[in-house]
Amino acid sequence: MRLVADQRRGGSHFDAGSVGQIRVTFLFTSLVVGGAERIGSQVVGRLDRRRFQPSVVCLKQLGILGEELVAATAVPVRFGLKRHRFDATVTWRLNQTLRALRPHVLCMFGSGGDRSFWGRLAACWANVPVRICCPHAMGSYEPWEPYNRLLNAVTDAFVAISPRHRQYLIEEAHLPAAKVTVIENGVDLATYRPGPRSGLLGPDTGRPRVGLVAVLRPEKDVATWLHTVKLLTERGVAAEYFVVGDGPQRQQLQQLAARLGIADRVRFVGLQQDMPAVYRDLDICVLTSRFEVLPCTLMEAMACGKPVVATRVGAVEDLVCDGRTGLLAEAGDAGGLAAAVERLAVNAELRQIMGRTAREHVEKHFDLDRMVRRFEALFASLLERKALR
Repeated sequence: MRLVADQRRGGSHFDAGSVGQIRVTFLFTSLVVGGAERIGSQVVGRLDRRRFQPSVVCLKQLGILGEELVAATAVPVRFGLKRHRFDATVTWRLNQTLRALRPHVLCMFGSGGDRSFWGRLAACWANVPVRICCPHAMGSYEPWEPYNRLLNAVTDAFVAISPRHRQYLIEEAHLPAAKVTVIENGVDLATYRPGPRSGLLGPDTGRPRVGLVAVLRPEKDVATWLHTVKLLTERGVAAEYFVVGDGPQRQQLQQLAARLGIADRVRFVGLQQDMPAVYRDLDICVLTSRFEVLPCTLMEAMACGKPVVATRVGAVEDLVCDGRTGLLAEAGDAGGLAAAVERLAVNAELRQIMGRTAREHVEKHFDLDRMVRRFEALFASLLERKALR
């Protein structure tokens, strides 16, 4: 693309010039462990450096994913711009940061409205030509939604991560349909792939292993998983049960497991660094969330050839084909979840069939490289469209 941004003249004006890299700044609230944050950091790490020059800004702390990104790449990173929840002066600091980085594109990633609110204000102030929001949420736009809506006119695109998510953003979040495009989340198919047990979760006992993988926060509703394990235990289902992950509710959930009398039946193994090894050790992956969009954990498990059991929330049905790649139940329905888990736990052949189909489905629709190339095309096309105005 023969474009050079002249940001001194209002940001949307471009002059023809020599071919150069497109500078893209990615804005996060923080890069802690989470689905949107993981996807965003993967886009940053895999952009074609011949065409794009990425940088990262976190309003709050850098987070473990940010630390990993810094260690693995030479991407410039700024963080700690926002000092407290209602810190309006973050706009000035973000404006100064953007003026120093001089991006052609600001791409705002993740759930929560503060990042896209302050980001778009600062982007206008700093004359950033292209502004893109990637709102990885369904049903959690308050209290920022009324204020964010005022900034839709100065936003060039909103990225939905599935067709159902796009429908939600248009019909419920009231985003302009012409600006909402779908780029499905992707998973690294070379890293997350079928393979033999790793032994990370202990020696093989011959019993199927069923695990929930999640950050232990209220919206993941891990309590319902524990009630599900209790029902499965009472039914005499011979399986091993796991909770993989950490978070603010861990102690509370362990206490609940003790009260339910299943403390010796479900293992809390904490946050694990080698997640492909975890998925290879599991036979069934479970997610009991009450709120989701397109969960990365289910996508990763399916890429590893595992059938999944999940709640029918958000855009999960865009990922999990009920009866083909896994089984779905209603949120909060421990009985329905137990029936689904039992159906798979007692039938190894069904697990294998669904696991193979799950891998094929992810290969076809949710490849990470495909996702990154589509982001690259979006960045380039929006910048070129600004040049033609």
